[in-house]
Amino acid sequence: KIAFKIINSPTGLLPKWREHLVDTEFEGLVLPRDVLTRWNSTYNMLAAFLTMKKPVSDFLDHSSYQMSDLALNDDEWEAVEGLVAVLK
Repeated sequence: KIAFKIINSPTGLLPKWREHLVDTEFEGLVLPRDVLTRWNSTYNMLAAFLTMKKPVSDFLDHSSYQMSDLALNDDEWEAVEGLVAVLK
């Protein structure tokens, strides 16, 4: 949901996401989307999400992007970690 919202945002979140990643090891990367017809896309998306946990959290917490409702709490991050372990 987060990756889809960033990529398909009518308010231009994708350029803001790219700007957010400038001068980081993730510069130029976009979170992969979950694709129903690709069996491993959920794993790829969640693994990338975990790898980019800090920039994702910072981006979602940025008030001007109005995405704080999508921010994950500690339990949700643990759930993502568990899913990645199971899907691996």
